Amino acid sequence: MRKINYYLEPNNLQNKELKKYVARVIAKDSLSQEDILNIMASKNTTVSRQDIMVVLDLLTEVIKAELLVGNRINMDLFKASTSIGGGFPEENSEFDPDEHKVRVNLNPSKELKSYILKGASFQKCHPNQKYPKINLIYNFEANNYGPDYSPGQVIELQGRSFDLSDDVQLVLTNETDGSYWDITKVLRRTPTIILCTLPQDLPLGNYHLSLTFGKDLDRIQTCFSNILSIKL
Repeated sequence: MRKINYYLEPNNLQNKELKKYVARVIAKDSLSQEDILNIMASKNTTVSRQDIMVVLDLLTEVIKAELLVGNRINMDLFKASTSIGGGFPEENSEFDPDEHKVRVNLNPSKELKSYILKGASFQKCHPNQKYPKINLIYNFEANNYGPDYSPGQVIELQGRSFDLSDDVQLVLTNETDGSYWDITKVLRRTPTIILCTLPQDLPLGNYHLSLTFGKDLDRIQTCFSNILSIKL
């Protein structure tokens, strides 16, 4: 399961005697629209990457156009609107760009906040910790980067900040029934590559892959953002 990493730092606000520390969330990565597009395209959908890109571009264009005429946007993820900042001396006064500002208001939707509140899980970590990230998983049999893989085949995790000082734990979680499968055969490790073998008896289906280094408070976990589809 993907988790929100956080650490504690001294609380500098008043009445800090009651709460001496505050939590700070550690952003393991920053995703651009291009990154989001790539994740969407890897979800085993029949829609092509080009189709998704067209829809995202069209969505952006429509939202911008509607905000320019003062309309409110109410979507599953956010609410957006425009407002005018600055006072007017008289009732017949008009907008002056030197005196007034146009504000763009953007707030998370009720649905998004509810989803995060119900689904979020947390892991306490040390500050300034370098967090590993899996960027790609290479399929040697097909000479590509998935999303299809086969039981028993050798794959190569490509990324960054793979810790060589701790034991590594690789776990596949079945998307349908939640069953766990350990990847125990690790053939090679470098700070940017982990070469390993998928379990020979791994059932067919879609899986999430998690990568863990260390234990307890020193435990650092990351998850591959795309689905691994296990097929024959």
